[in-house]
Amino acid sequence: MGKRGIIPSHPAAARAGSGVAGGAVPADHKRYAELFDKYKEADDVISSEGIQKICSDIGISALDPVTLALAHQCEAAHMGVFTREEFIRGMAALGCHSSEDLKAKLPQLRGRLDEKRTCKEIYGFTFKFALDEGQRTLPLEICVELWKLLLCNHFALLDAWLEFAQVKCPQMVSQDLWMMLWDLAAEVKPDLSNYEDDSSWPVLLDEFVEYVRAKKT
Repeated sequence: MGKRGIIPSHPAAARAGSGVAGGAVPADHKRYAELFDKYKEADDVISSEGIQKICSDIGISALDPVTLALAHQCEAAHMGVFTREEFIRGMAALGCHSSEDLKAKLPQLRGRLDEKRTCKEIYGFTFKFALDEGQRTLPLEICVELWKLLLCNHFALLDAWLEFAQVKCPQMVSQDLWMMLWDLAAEVKPDLSNYEDDSSWPVLLDEFVEYVRAKKT
């Protein structure tokens, strides 16, 4: 997936992004803006170099799955870039005025990846986040890397799926397949005993289940 980095509904975030009437700027907004300015690049965005520096300052790799939880918190539109508005609103929602503050929030963000409900939100967000402009499907090679990051704690059959996907999956993955795989991972037992063949699973997942069962015989 490369190292381009994978990293406003909250009321405080909205205030941080817009300032206040009359030209006064809240002190908190200035601190969030200063944090953004520390990492911004020429086009007034934080992109690959700035993201690498953030990750270095908070002690993680740019390929750490926690960066996806961070991007989700910021409601970032595109992988590998934070706009000023996205970053400031995200830091306001987290209450982070410094890289030290953000580092202290990492356990909370990691917890969202461990908890099934919030991880599903991040998983769903990540599909659209990873899309290139104008695209509606993701290349399989990118999906494979993202599945490794996001499903490792939630899918007992992940290794079998990755092996199967390399041979049987289409080279471009739809959002429907992406989300149905989450449902398979979250709802079906590792021994597949509660998988209903006559349910509304995609044909590809039916074939995967047959593949796993055949390997056990």
